[in-house]
Amino acid sequence: MSFSSKSSSFGWLVSLVLVGLVFVAFGKAAWFEATSYDDPEWLTQNPAVQAGLNGSSAGYAFSTPILGHWAPLTVLSHMAVCQAQGLAPKAEVPAGAHHVVNVALHALGAVLLFVALRSLTQAPWRSAIAAALFAVHPMRTESVVWITERKDVLSGVFFALTLRAYVGWTRRRTTVRYLLIALSLACGLMAKSMLVTLPFVLLLLDYWPLRRASNWRDWLWHVVEKLPLFALSAASAFWQYRLVERELMPVAALDWSARLGNAAVSYGIYLRQLFWTGPLAVFYPHAGSPGSGSVWAAAVVLLGVTAILFFRRKAAPFGWVGWLWFLGMLVPVIGLVQSGEIARADRYTYLPHVGLIIVVVWGVAELAQRGCWPVLVPAVATALALAAAVFSSRAQAEFWRTDETLWRHALAVTENNHHAHTTLGVIETRRGHHAEAAAHFREAVQLSSMNWRAYGGLAQVLLLQGDPGGAMEAAERAHQLVPSEPKVHALLADATVAQAAARDKAGALSEAAALYQRVLGDDPHHVGALDGLAQVLMRTGQVDQAQALAERALAQQPKDGAALYALGTIRAMRQQYPEAVKLYRQALAAQPDMAEAQANLAWILSTSTDDSLRNGPEAVRWAESACTGPGAQNPAMLRILAAAHAEAGQFPEAVATIERALALAQPMGDPHLTARLQMQRELYQTGQPLRVPMR
Repeated sequence: MSFSSKSSSFGWLVSLVLVGLVFVAFGKAAWFEATSYDDPEWLTQNPAVQAGLNGSSAGYAFSTPILGHWAPLTVLSHMAVCQAQGLAPKAEVPAGAHHVVNVALHALGAVLLFVALRSLTQAPWRSAIAAALFAVHPMRTESVVWITERKDVLSGVFFALTLRAYVGWTRRRTTVRYLLIALSLACGLMAKSMLVTLPFVLLLLDYWPLRRASNWRDWLWHVVEKLPLFALSAASAFWQYRLVERELMPVAALDWSARLGNAAVSYGIYLRQLFWTGPLAVFYPHAGSPGSGSVWAAAVVLLGVTAILFFRRKAAPFGWVGWLWFLGMLVPVIGLVQSGEIARADRYTYLPHVGLIIVVVWGVAELAQRGCWPVLVPAVATALALAAAVFSSRAQAEFWRTDETLWRHALAVTENNHHAHTTLGVIETRRGHHAEAAAHFREAVQLSSMNWRAYGGLAQVLLLQGDPGGAMEAAERAHQLVPSEPKVHALLADATVAQAAARDKAGALSEAAALYQRVLGDDPHHVGALDGLAQVLMRTGQVDQAQALAERALAQQPKDGAALYALGTIRAMRQQYPEAVKLYRQALAAQPDMAEAQANLAWILSTSTDDSLRNGPEAVRWAESACTGPGAQNPAMLRILAAAHAEAGQFPEAVATIERALALAQPMGDPHLTARLQMQRELYQTGQPLRVPMR
């Protein structure tokens, strides 16, 4: 960064103030969690990114789109942070450093924007105020505190560098300087493809403040000189469109009238949000065709502002340029090419709002110069606006502290938000609150019958609740929506395994194994499929193959509870009980609500012939946990609880529990289970605990 000798002190002071304001507004993000919204794919569950910078990093970054986005420089920046953090295997990626880098990049972008605007306009104070308003406006929150939106803040740095390079080229037109413009633009496009409109912005700057065009021949030449830049943008736009077309599910039945209506309303909302943000959310669900009243109101406002600024373009060229900057930069994301189920997003305003800020700052300054009000008035107004923006941004950032606070806020401030219900369902599932999770998933599919993730989440919860039939129905519905999704194939396999007891067991397990193999054919590192196939192979006696799969899963995810459980069960099958106990405890440390691991551990702690392994109180604790929910009606689980009570010397409880198990087992018509339960009851009635190696 370079400042003229005359104003270098002012420039450095403004830069320090901008950095300070950004960290006051958003610095608390250093203590925030990563979210479940795109962060797993970009970072927290992406082994290639977590591996840091190595020989294959560039190959992965440049060859692998993530969620339909080709942003290799953004991917490399995440890898660099992982490299700096150290590359030991992590079950949970520390998010603090990634947040801090986002905040620092945003601060750098604000400083570079100030430098570019000052160089363009020769108006240092106006440039400083514009950069400050950009830096701390609450609409920047999503771009700054969401790890995934490294794309925004990194592209913002290259956006400002491109502006500055363009100013330098217009003053001394050399090949090297033009190449610097092209390089900055290319880097920006490789950070986020939304910069495809940047050559259009440069063309606007030729009108004001550079005033390079006075007739149509000038304009024609300025378009021609930018053809290489337009070519870069066109290539990026084409490539991004193909990726979005391939990766993302389009909104069904959205005709052009609905898209145009949503675009008009979104423009109106983005305009209003510069002055009054209102409640902000991470996800605004698409409602289809907006009401005609809101569409007409937005259209009237947009056309009115456009007309006023057009007729005032000679007296106030900054207004016309800033307005077209705002309108033009939003075109790629305004919904004319609609993909996904989002109506609009705060992050889309990251650079387009700069155009509106220019209109406001230069407009207020011009009015002050004409004596419309004392100079003190805009100065005080600016100070109050910045203070309010910082306060509002800090409050808005707080909603991003945890995944739950983010989505509960989104649910509170939006309507029919099926995506928020889906995410909250996932959060409740991880906590073991299965009833609450199922309620969220059911609400999500009620709001959107196309939400395959909600059907998949519902299938998973129903499996945990012991309802394989309902799980199969939900998984099949998800499969109808996304027939090629590996996660859905894995869910179908899980449901098939759960139904095996009620069907031809060998046939069901064979069907499930084929589904898991199909998933692993698409993704050899799919941890869920590795775990599921290991379970199937254990049930069919292929223990060595099951062990190899579980070990592969652990290599991908060192704290994979299902893989640790599988290895513990294999150790128990081989009568290696101390190792089995250790592995079961590790599995429960990773996944505390795993009923099968709780039950198996409780059985060894209750019935082992090895005195050093038995622990009655601990066995009771695990067995009671296993017997909550569906386990309370499972005679096999109650049998384990009875054995734990007996080992703890609680024989009246042991007898009462075994009698409950007998009452449930007798209608099932299983004589072997009934005989075992009766034998245990006789032992407990005489005050003797059970001693067997395994059930």
